[in-house]
Amino acid sequence: ARVKTAITRGCIPLIISDGIKVDWEDQLPFQHFAVRLPQMHLHRVPEILHKVKRQGRVPDMQRNLKCIWRLFWWSRPHGRAFEMTMCVLKARLYGKPITVEWHSCTLYCGDTKPVKFNPTEGGLNTTGIHSV
Repeated sequence: ARVKTAITRGCIPLIISDGIKVDWEDQLPFQHFAVRLPQMHLHRVPEILHKVKRQGRVPDMQRNLKCIWRLFWWSRPHGRAFEMTMCVLKARLYGKPITVEWHSCTLYCGDTKPVKFNPTEGGLNTTGIHSV
């Protein structure tokens, strides 16, 4: 629940939890909008976050969050979690992975029909990194 809260608030999730999967983690490329660390690296959090920032990844991750957040939100008019659920089922049916086109905010669910979700509908303030 805290990962969803971070994502829907525009914060880059910092996931420090071994052996626990979060919503859509097996279906979406989390490395494009979240940071996951094993618990044994907890003492290195400041160093690792500075490295992410120095590598210039933060602006891209924030842009991707603006694109992806609605897939974690159920309520309309902005939420698209239902479409994400249907996409997961369709990808399983076709036996293909879900792919994301970040620049157009489009999901491909194993077939040729894209699922678009417009990042300009409703605001999302990307404010930074949120530890969950």
